[in-house]
Amino acid sequence: MNTAALIIDCWENTYITPYIIQHLQSNNDITVVIVATYPQSPLDSRLLPVTETDYTLVKYLRTRTSPVLNIVHYKKLRQTIRQHSISTISVMGAAWKECVHHRPVGILALQQLPIRVIVNPNCVQTMNVLTDPTMLEQISQDSSWTQQGNVFLMK
Repeated sequence: MNTAALIIDCWENTYITPYIIQHLQSNNDITVVIVATYPQSPLDSRLLPVTETDYTLVKYLRTRTSPVLNIVHYKKLRQTIRQHSISTISVMGAAWKECVHHRPVGILALQQLPIRVIVNPNCVQTMNVLTDPTMLEQISQDSSWTQQGNVFLMK
């Protein structure tokens, strides 16, 4: 089965950009990258493919041989999961609660699907232990998640 990377609301170069790129580079099982970034973003579906940008993540995504898809709606995400036989989604992005959880293709929506969800805290801006150790503590205590190495798996 295949793994997808889901990048939600990465609006600009931030300190998590290198972590996201490293995560994508070090996981050969990621066969699809899904960009779910909403308006006012350089990764906005209306702007991709971008021809002129200095955003590091956009530049990196252009070098990938696997598909990079723009998906901001749950129905399209479901179709993509079926089409690409995705069994695992690695979620990355900006704000843990507002973006990664509550967007139409966020974790709350992913809970409705028969897939495994992985979160690397270094790839979520407001969950990164460098800036907010309380977020890591919260997910560690949440019974719907289990820690495996440096990532969390949704049960």
